[in-house]
Amino acid sequence: MNGSGYTIVQAGAEVPAEEFVRRYVDLKDPAAGCRPCPDYGRYWTCPPYDVPAAEYWGRYETVLLLGMQFHFTRELLERRFTPEELAEYTRVLTAAHARRMDEHLRALYPGAAVLTTGGCMLCAACTRPAGRPCRHPEAVGYSLESLGCDVGAAARGELGWELLWPRRDKLPRYLTLLCAVLR
Repeated sequence: MNGSGYTIVQAGAEVPAEEFVRRYVDLKDPAAGCRPCPDYGRYWTCPPYDVPAAEYWGRYETVLLLGMQFHFTRELLERRFTPEELAEYTRVLTAAHARRMDEHLRALYPGAAVLTTGGCMLCAACTRPAGRPCRHPEAVGYSLESLGCDVGAAARGELGWELLWPRRDKLPRYLTLLCAVLR
């Protein structure tokens, strides 16, 4: 699949949930990576959650880990970005594909939990800071990271992919987007 300035490579792996959790999830302190984030507790897709991570993962028998890599053209790889341009480019690229992937997976696996990357973008303003319930509880997708998943280890162990990150002014060879369907 081709986009503007990149080619998409996709992969997936199905793993028993108990095995996935044992290999890649920190149940002792699942929200450790999220606590320093300024969004912690401000969105329904961010911890702390009402349900402990172990209980959440324990509801499911299988984890279908799905990955999408964006392999950039030589022109984009050679381009120098300002830090702001690079952050905006990667945010827009991954957010658009994450949203489409989430919608596709929810249609393909009705009733399954879909775990995404990053935060929720369903509403302009989340109701959580005001103490009101979520407007779209059926569409909320927690992030893998927020439930204690070491996404880098899961990508490496199940898909054989290393996660690469942008430098201050350059794109990496590819960016990776991961999500999971829990059934």
